[in-house]
Amino acid sequence: GELIKRVKARDKNFDIIGVYDKEKLLKKNTAPPESAELLMDLTELPLPAYDIVDMNYYSKTTGGSVMWTRGCPFPCTFCATTTVHGRKLRYKSVDQCVGEIRLQIDQFAMPVIAIEDDLLGAKKPIFLDIIHGLIPIKKNTSFEVPQGLSVAVMNEERIDALVKLGVNSGALAIETGSEYVNRNIIKKNVDLDKAKEILKYMRQVGFSATTNFILGAPGETDSMRDETIEYLKSIDVDWIYIFHALPLPGSEMFSMFEEVTDIRTIDWDSIRLGKRSFNTDDIGSNALEELVYETNIDVNFFNNSNYRHGRYEKTIEMFHTFVLKSFPFHIIARYMVALSLEKLGRQFEAENQFREIVRWINTDTESAKLYDSYKDRMPGLDPYVDLVCFSEFR
Repeated sequence: GELIKRVKARDKNFDIIGVYDKEKLLKKNTAPPESAELLMDLTELPLPAYDIVDMNYYSKTTGGSVMWTRGCPFPCTFCATTTVHGRKLRYKSVDQCVGEIRLQIDQFAMPVIAIEDDLLGAKKPIFLDIIHGLIPIKKNTSFEVPQGLSVAVMNEERIDALVKLGVNSGALAIETGSEYVNRNIIKKNVDLDKAKEILKYMRQVGFSATTNFILGAPGETDSMRDETIEYLKSIDVDWIYIFHALPLPGSEMFSMFEEVTDIRTIDWDSIRLGKRSFNTDDIGSNALEELVYETNIDVNFFNNSNYRHGRYEKTIEMFHTFVLKSFPFHIIARYMVALSLEKLGRQFEAENQFREIVRWINTDTESAKLYDSYKDRMPGLDPYVDLVCFSEFR
């Protein structure tokens, strides 16, 4: 509120607790973010000023969004949400939450609304009351949960509520398969056995589950990374997103990286792309990038969980959704689709897919590189290898 008052008064003095500009950051003697005053009662917040936003644009493109709570009590070192919103969870009222979504549906016909809470469903009675209030008014609107779901919070009742609302997919945030990293480095304290049970239940109710993992945290050894990769191979999930551990400003991990590398030399453009350009004693940047890539190829492609469990239609759907829609040149995805078609007895379609792979190899640089790197893991292409022209793309 104070910042808005000063902006309206054209007062350029932004020396306000919790507000930072370049000059203030350079002084390095500012009050810590925790000292900023937080609005504890979110029921004081009015509806967003939708009248000054082109909501029709959003209804035709990305859709709408809401945030029912602020804050998170968990001490995950890679996350900065507690720096921004504090550790104490703060809530809007049930009527506020339902009313804001009702307005987006009735006035702007939002086709999809993203629920952006960092810790969705933390207080079960409030969460279930909101869902109960939304079901009669949701019409044709679908809902998404892009910030991920907490293993500590989620259970069968909450998952059932999301499914009733029409949420049919989401990411379960596990982050590591190493107990030591889990407890002592990223401090997420995930119950890894419970995570498997949640994924199993999501599968039972038709919820398409993805999950997030992080590799390369400060102090994480090769054996710890191996533990995570073994855990990845043991879970039944539609897709696994694997990220580089990054020094996000405002997070504890930023301070952890300060102890092992010179933060001033970081290429922040690469950080924005989800990669890092610096080395640590634990692992170099190139080695980490290669590990993340190879792990992705192994667990999501050649050892795809849907394929291993005989869900071949789902395998085809997921490869089109997660890969081929954006990367049509990805011949490994096409290869897994072809194998799935074979398993389904659709031999003619499978042969056409194998020939399509050859066409991509012969006409696209990226496809040719993938073939050179992984042809030994694609023996099903052997009958078609005579069709491969060793051309300029190799």
